[in-house]
Amino acid sequence: MEYGLKIQGHFGDVLSITPIVKYISQKQGEKLSIETNQPQVFKNNPFVKNIYNTNNNEVLPEGIKIFDCTVNKTPTGNPKMLRKFPLTEYWSYNLGFTLTPNEKTLEFYPDPLDIKLPKNDYIVINPSLTDDCKTWDIKNWEKLIDLVKKNTDLDIVAVGKNLVHDDGTQKGAHTITDPRVINTIDQLSLSQVWHYINNSIATITIDSGILHLAGTTDTNIITLGSPTHPYYRLPYRNGSQDYKQYYVKGSCDIFCQSDLKYHAPDYTLGENWKIIDGFPPPGKCYENKPTFECHSSPQKVFNTLLSVLKK
Repeated sequence: MEYGLKIQGHFGDVLSITPIVKYISQKQGEKLSIETNQPQVFKNNPFVKNIYNTNNNEVLPEGIKIFDCTVNKTPTGNPKMLRKFPLTEYWSYNLGFTLTPNEKTLEFYPDPLDIKLPKNDYIVINPSLTDDCKTWDIKNWEKLIDLVKKNTDLDIVAVGKNLVHDDGTQKGAHTITDPRVINTIDQLSLSQVWHYINNSIATITIDSGILHLAGTTDTNIITLGSPTHPYYRLPYRNGSQDYKQYYVKGSCDIFCQSDLKYHAPDYTLGENWKIIDGFPPPGKCYENKPTFECHSSPQKVFNTLLSVLKK
């Protein structure tokens, strides 16, 4: 029997299905063919037979057993509650099972190293520019860079990419002009970014695709605070979300993006209307605070980096 799997989404979302691909392949004793809009996720994957790129209108052949993760509706027709699911569990839930913590490690198989990495010890930063609630202000990044350069001998490498997803949403990165930073934004392949991360002392990022990519490496991960509860986003490694992983929360830990008591996208329906949409509109604070108090302070992030260096 030949097996196929359908998966669509942003990079980090799709990368989160790789433990499931491995699990199904091992249990069925067959490699899977993948139909996806993120073919680069599965390149070199030893559990994948063929990749069908939907960006080129490629689809799985007929007559094979298909695991479909593109259906995300409840029986009542509403989207499933993505904000209350770890992503790997969200995908496995679509297929009717869950994985144990030891089975949840994300998988990425890079091309061989083909670039020169810094000779000095370095950290990687991902100054991502996306929804307001998940965008650390450029002033925070500048302050963190200053703290690192003035108080350590570490080099700093900035990674990221500016792009537009198929759904029209734009993702990108702050412009980093500090000459003390090795700026690789928009200059690297996915495999090259992976090698930078894997060889770093630590990678600092907010909830983003880079967070999930870092979860396929053995680096220390320092994750910035956001309105999504870290349980639903931090990658598993060695059966745990704690392995070489440090979440730096802000002064607010309500995590409103992960709390179903907050209001639905259509505010015209009234203040008592509850969330029924699995993808509530990003960007706002559901507590209506003037600033994102869930975001980390640069000093607290730097203090966390110092604790990592001591280890």
